[in-house]
Amino acid sequence: MKCQNGKIEAHHVGGDVIAVNSFAPLRVSEVAGGVQLDSQNGEIAAAGVQGNIRAQTSFGKMQLEGTGKTFIARNQNGSVEITARSPDVQRIEASATFAPIDLRLPSGSKPLIRANTSFGKVRSEFPVVLSESLSEANFAADSSPLKINLKGQNGDIRIQQLASK
Repeated sequence: MKCQNGKIEAHHVGGDVIAVNSFAPLRVSEVAGGVQLDSQNGEIAAAGVQGNIRAQTSFGKMQLEGTGKTFIARNQNGSVEITARSPDVQRIEASATFAPIDLRLPSGSKPLIRANTSFGKVRSEFPVVLSESLSEANFAADSSPLKINLKGQNGDIRIQQLASK
């Protein structure tokens, strides 16, 4: 789906979704596959996604929730909120320049988290590597099945456990 200046909404999709727009919200929910969402200046919301999620925008809040193995989120001037519901999640990458990053993980997760922000605080309910000196080789070679890399600039980074049901 592609729309230059209008909103895009897709609900109850049986496969993958690729959507691109500018200057308007981009929302998907209950997607049986993965999503790739690209908005120039709009808010992005993805809920109930069963596959991998890749999203980027320049202005606007980003909310991503699903059970896929990979979450990649890039936001220039808006917040990033990620809720990974599956214990099988393997990779999460998120960046935000002028807003906070919030991440929620299943309570039994044992992630290797690298988090860095220049003008904010990192708060986590899981152990975090705060130094940028950790080499990529060591980060990739660690035995943890879940690798998380969070990069902020002017906002806080918060990592929490999902409440048990």
